[in-house]
Amino acid sequence: MTFKTIITLMAIVLSAVPADAEEDSFRIYDVQGRSLEAKLLQVDTRRGMLELELRNKQRKKVKVAIFSKSDQAYFRDWHAVQEFQSSRLKVEVRKKIVNSRMEMVQGAVRRDIDEISYEITVDNRTEFPIGDIKIEYNIYAEQQVLGNGRTEVDFFTAYGDLEVGTLAPRKSKVVKTEPFDLYKQRLSGGYDAYADGTPTNQTGKIKGVRVKFILKTPSGIIYVRELCLPEETKDRHDWVDVDGN
Repeated sequence: MTFKTIITLMAIVLSAVPADAEEDSFRIYDVQGRSLEAKLLQVDTRRGMLELELRNKQRKKVKVAIFSKSDQAYFRDWHAVQEFQSSRLKVEVRKKIVNSRMEMVQGAVRRDIDEISYEITVDNRTEFPIGDIKIEYNIYAEQQVLGNGRTEVDFFTAYGDLEVGTLAPRKSKVVKTEPFDLYKQRLSGGYDAYADGTPTNQTGKIKGVRVKFILKTPSGIIYVRELCLPEETKDRHDWVDVDGN
């Protein structure tokens, strides 16, 4: 069965902000040695301009160059995260059957095996480069196996990380998870159960997919966005780090 889900990374807030600030907070900036308290609304990297909102609700467009170097680094991070979180960065996640094969096990048991991978397309539809991007994933699955007079279930997590790097404007990149096997098996000859009473059919299935999109900003700060399919996957399954913890 072909499974296709198109995911758009929507911003949680209308404008992205660094992790150490609230979305509606004001910040103190250094403008040629003088302090300015304002809220950042927009960064125009092409023109070297930005828009601020002052405490009196006035909005001002000013040049980036008049601010301190640390403030300018903050603006670059802010803009990078804004693009990263926007709907213009689109992700397509597809379950792919890489290979199918049949094996006979224990003489009379037919096992139909699917080798499964997830294909993730990251599409930068902005006019700006977005990066450095890394992906970490957990794929939660269960496989029914033969037990002593019953069908038992083995749960497992396929996990790993993928490098996307920096996406140029209007460019996309496809990365693939490491493949893993799920199978369906049945007793040949039309029997309903094995000699020990175990039902004849055992199957495997995906229980959930959890993906972390990790952005490293120009200043080296890390931002993480998370995607769960279905949404309740995060509550039902523990995250396994790439080192196995």
